[in-house]
Amino acid sequence: GSNATSGYPNNGESVSGGAILNDGGTVVLTDCNAISNRAVGGAGYVGYSPDPGSAGGTALGGAVYSRAGNLYVTNCSFIANGCTGGNGGTGSLNGPPGGDGIGGAIGMAGGSITVQGTVFTSNTIIGGAAGNPGSLTAGQAGSGCGGALWTSNANVVVQSSAFAGNLAFGAGLSGTGPAAGIAGSGLGGAVFVTNGSLRCVACSFTANTAGAGHRVLGGGLGMA
Repeated sequence: GSNATSGYPNNGESVSGGAILNDGGTVVLTDCNAISNRAVGGAGYVGYSPDPGSAGGTALGGAVYSRAGNLYVTNCSFIANGCTGGNGGTGSLNGPPGGDGIGGAIGMAGGSITVQGTVFTSNTIIGGAAGNPGSLTAGQAGSGCGGALWTSNANVVVQSSAFAGNLAFGAGLSGTGPAAGIAGSGLGGAVFVTNGSLRCVACSFTANTAGAGHRVLGGGLGMA
């Protein structure tokens, strides 16, 4: 995504779908390979007093992102795809937040997805770094949600599929003391579902990892 060129409310650009963006339609993927696709959020604006700077952009769906609609995935491989949230800019007072990384291989908001006989390997989510403060507190570091698959308000069925070595990491903190900010969370090394439903049948989950960003003295904790 494009970096912000002015301060709040002009944040770094959010991006969706490193390879495919489905905006309410029906997408059928059969015998496909999605390898090394990426979605990268734009960085926030570096502000100068009295400009507050701006937040990093969100990155959604390293290979595929679907806004509602229907997604059917059969006998596919998703390998080494990923999302990286944009870094927060620099604020004249508080530091702007870093962007979240959401859905390393597939992200879906609304609609339905059916996955059969598919492999998700080494897909990675990383949150964007917290923005630097001018004189008060650093921002919230970006979180990583769903190393392979993230869905929100969607109906999800996954059958006979394998998830191995996928990663979801929140961004860490660089400052110290009471102005250090809050570390990003890592949620769902393989799969993260918020609202909606998930049904998994005959699936395997091996060596997936969710990790919160490192906390420094005086900084707030992320979750994992």
